[in-house]
Amino acid sequence: MLSKIRHIGMTLIELMTVIAIIALLAGIMINFVSGSREVNAQVDLSNDVETLFQAQRVRATSMNVATYIIFHGGNEVTSIEPRIGGSSICSPNDIERYPIRYTLNGDDNVAIDIKNDNNKTRTLDSTESNKYIYNTRPLTKASATLRNMNNNAVEGGDGKNDIVICFQPNGQAAFFAGNSMLDAAMLVVDIKHVNIDSNYYSVEVTGLGSIRTYQQAN
Repeated sequence: MLSKIRHIGMTLIELMTVIAIIALLAGIMINFVSGSREVNAQVDLSNDVETLFQAQRVRATSMNVATYIIFHGGNEVTSIEPRIGGSSICSPNDIERYPIRYTLNGDDNVAIDIKNDNNKTRTLDSTESNKYIYNTRPLTKASATLRNMNNNAVEGGDGKNDIVICFQPNGQAAFFAGNSMLDAAMLVVDIKHVNIDSNYYSVEVTGLGSIRTYQQAN
């Protein structure tokens, strides 16, 4: 009988040890999955921003109209919204930049939300997604700045206003801060990890319409 009690006691101790190990591994796995989700969000956003630049440039050249991408929030981007112009000339007026809808009968503009300030979690192909916002928590962050040939922020284009790029039918780009056109050489969008300082991605568009993505050390 005593032997059985000792056997049961040892079994309970072993069971508690196994449970503790499982809990530890689960905690490690949760942190790993969470970290992977944020890293994936960085990569996905840089790919989506470059894809959006390319798509809007192609629309401009093929449709013979100006096309736009608005970086709402500037140096703390909340959402990224493509729009179509009504003519071939880049307009400083927001009312002449027409939204793109997900569906013909829908009322939601196509956009990428990376903060839930507007209670939306849109991506390029979905009105609701956990790709960049998970349980109201941003998974990545971005800033948009207008820069000169020396890669310095131009006055008025340091991201305090909404930053707008306009692709023209000739494939070249014009840049706006709010409603003001600025003499900038390029737009650079930096996409970073939301929690830690690490290598980050930059997507760059020059005034000539050249588009590239590269990685930088923080």
